This record gives sequence, structure tokens and C-alpha cells, in this order.
Amino acid sequence: MVDVLGSNGVEAPRALGLIDFFRLFWQQRFLLLFVMLVSGGAGAGYAFWAVPVYEFNVVLGPPAASEVSALNYGRGKDFGLGYLTTREVYAVFARELKSLDVRHDFYTKIYLPSLPVEVRGSEEASYARFAKKLVIAEMPLKIYPDENFDKRFPLNSYLVVMRDSNAEQVKQWLQAFVKFASDAAVAEVVEQVNRDAMVLARSYDHQIEVERSAANDGASASRIRAWEVKRNYFRDLKVGAEGVGVYRSDGFLQVENIAPGKKIIVYFFLSALLGGAFAGLMIAGKFFFDVLRWRQGKF
Repeated sequence: MVDVLGSNGVEAPRALGLIDFFRLFWQQRFLLLFVMLVSGGAGAGYAFWAVPVYEFNVVLGPPAASEVSALNYGRGKDFGLGYLTTREVYAVFARELKSLDVRHDFYTKIYLPSLPVEVRGSEEASYARFAKKLVIAEMPLKIYPDENFDKRFPLNSYLVVMRDSNAEQVKQWLQAFVKFASDAAVAEVVEQVNRDAMVLARSYDHQIEVERSAANDGASASRIRAWEVKRNYFRDLKVGAEGVGVYRSDGFLQVENIAPGKKIIVYFFLSALLGGAFAGLMIAGKFFFDVLRWRQGKF
């Protein structure tokens, strides 16, 4: 009841009580239940039929000192070439990891050939989908190369994430992308080390020629022989990629099915709850609107 008889026998409005609200919702219980079932069914259907998405990620940090030692053969103050530090080598890797050229080369040589021809689509659309699957984010350094690493000068770690509906495929892509960037970085630092050696060898050649033109005693001949030994060493020095590391990882981590598949209960519950709440608000709103219109004499 929303009204009572006044002293003049005319129905007068009274304040609505809590019992009126419960009675209202009880009268509409079947409508509410129907809306909740429909909403929950829609949520469950989406959870059942939505394509699952799997994620693999890895955190990458600087290499250990032992992994860059092969790059320092023939370097040091006695030769005029400074030692390469883990920081310098890691900086090269970080640059390659974030490079758009490396990303596009990986897309062209690794990612695209692994897709069935019928799902590739246009190159622009395919590359846009690829760009959404691969995410690289900087984060505070969590992996230190060794106990002697100077933590007063922190570097960034890199979180590399790959997502796709094929769990095994996405793991292979992520591993291949990290290796792709690593190979590019190793090739760059090895090329630089070998180039430095050739420059130093030519420098010794020049010193030898100068000394020979002015040689007039045994001391000069001794210096020439010493420089020839160093020149021959750097001329023959060829540093390879074997044993060279430009990063360190904490292992690949799989996050299974980050899409709705395993969250069906949550989706169902939330959908039903939200649907029922929406229906309840609609019913309550109509009820209050009707009462307001009645009080204003518009019925």
C-alpha cells in the first residue's frame, strides 16, 4: 500500500517504508530472475566461446662479467684499448631489443612465415596484430650480472611479453625474438672488437715504418721487433661469437589463458549480478516515477 484514507475519506499519500520495497521486488522476482539468467547466460557464452589468449614473458638484465671476457682479448691499458664492460655490452643489446628494425626483421623472417597463408591478410593488418602481441617494457633492474656489479649505478631490466591464442607458438616466438635481438647485439659488438683490432694493427704498422726510417741502433731494432709481434697478434686476432653473452634472463614464465576461458564462474556471476541490479534499478525507477506522477495528480 502506498496510500491511506484521510479524515475526509480521500486517499492520502503516505511515506514509503522498507516493506514496500521488499514487496515491490518480490512481486517482480520472476522478471529479475529472467534478466539475471539472460545476463549470466550471455556472460557464460562469451567465456565459453571467446578465443583464449596465452602469454609468455621474460625479464632480461645485464650479462655476467664472464660472458663478455672473450671480447677483451688484447685489450687493456698496455694496448691502448679499454676493456668492454657488462654495462657497455648490455647497452648494445638493449638498443637492439628496442630497435624497430630488429622488430620488423623478426616479423618478416620469423613471425610471418610461421602463420598459415590464409590468416595473414594484408601486410599492414598483419603487422598491426603482431605489434599488439609483442610488448617490451622497461623496469627497475632485478638481475645483477655478478656480486661485484656496482649497484650505485642501476640499469633497467626489460620485460618482454608475447601473447597469442596458441600457447606453444607464443613460447617459440618469444624465445626466437630474444635470440634474434641477442644475435644482432653479439654480431655488433664482435664486429666492433675486430674492427678495433685491425685499427690497432695498422697503427703498429705505422709505428714500425716510422722507426725503420729513423733506425740507427740496436734499441730501435728491438722496438721494431716488439711492435711487429703486437701487430701480428692484432692482425690475426679474430674474436668470434662463441661464449659471448649480452644479457641474462630469469627464465620464461607462462601465464595460462589470460582470456576469459578459466574465469567463466566470475564472468557468469558478475553478468548475473549486474543484470539483476540493472533490472532492479529499472523497476524501482519506474515505481518511483509512477508514485511521483500519482502524487502530482497525473494519473
